[in-house]
Amino acid sequence: MVSSRRIAREWALRILYQAEVGKTDIPESQKSSLETLRKQFVALGSRNASGSQLEDICLNYFTGELKDNLRLLSPPQDRAFGIGAERLCADMPYWYEARLEKAFKTVAPGVILSPSYLLDPQPDSRFFPPVNLEEDELMGHFQKLDPGAKTRYRYFVNEARVELPKLIANDLKTDSKAFAKVLWAERPTFVGSGELHSYLLEKRIEHNAFLMTRWKKVGAVCRKQMSDWLYTASFVCRLTDGIAGVQSEIDKAISLLSPEYKIQRMVAVDRNILRLAGWELMHAPDIPVTATINEAVEIAKKYSTEDSGRFVNGVLGALANQYPKSKAKATHAEDFLPEIELPELSELDEEA
Repeated sequence: MVSSRRIAREWALRILYQAEVGKTDIPESQKSSLETLRKQFVALGSRNASGSQLEDICLNYFTGELKDNLRLLSPPQDRAFGIGAERLCADMPYWYEARLEKAFKTVAPGVILSPSYLLDPQPDSRFFPPVNLEEDELMGHFQKLDPGAKTRYRYFVNEARVELPKLIANDLKTDSKAFAKVLWAERPTFVGSGELHSYLLEKRIEHNAFLMTRWKKVGAVCRKQMSDWLYTASFVCRLTDGIAGVQSEIDKAISLLSPEYKIQRMVAVDRNILRLAGWELMHAPDIPVTATINEAVEIAKKYSTEDSGRFVNGVLGALANQYPKSKAKATHAEDFLPEIELPELSELDEEA
């Protein structure tokens, strides 16, 4: 298990490497790599699934809706969207019950389920907490969002409340038809309407409890994968977008500190690791110097050689001395580093 920021740095390296070796531009490499990364988070959620395809369906929808907004999303927005996704999942048992009403009429014409609904949809305050709802978990993140972020969040939730029931329509239909048949087939016979009503009510309550437990698990997976993906992918964008704008400046600074090995003579993996870490040291005052250098060294050891680790450490140490950071700005940069696990990246081919 590693932090999402470490994962982001490795994927940013992949993007820079592919752009250079594949003779493409960073935006093109970034687009394809970010889509692969998104699918990996969806697949990971599916492996943690509750025995159905629901996690895959929900995560694919949630992440697909937000993938074009990655540059606009960062903590606490990632956490707010994750909680919103979890609460959207908690709404789904209501739609199963609504579908059951229709299915039951086909197997037991004339028999009315009473009361008509045992569940209610999530109230708006669960998605858009008012300012005085201080104890609500979402509120702590929601109140920190700027107006643009709040608008994006509201649009995301409002759209999902309409679209998510459509996406799980097949599961809704299959589940409700199967349950309606069992409900009627196993009913007590030769009993009065009161006893029949009690039986139907008891079984509906049991089934709703099952659905709520099932969707609670789906929601928990979606919340974690959504939050981790948003944090990771948005940081990948920050790194690669930042480097794309000032790469020549970073290359010049690195070359001056390594006169024996000009940057174009370095192994491709090493020089792109130095570019990534160089951008953090020169243009990201919120990221602690030690975190930048330590992870760059570890990534160099992983994808290049032991000697590369020492080389990267020496160059970045010298660069850090030239670009000292304000400690006040770097104290809270690593406050939220969720621990995640993804399949290993394909080993990068070394190229001198």
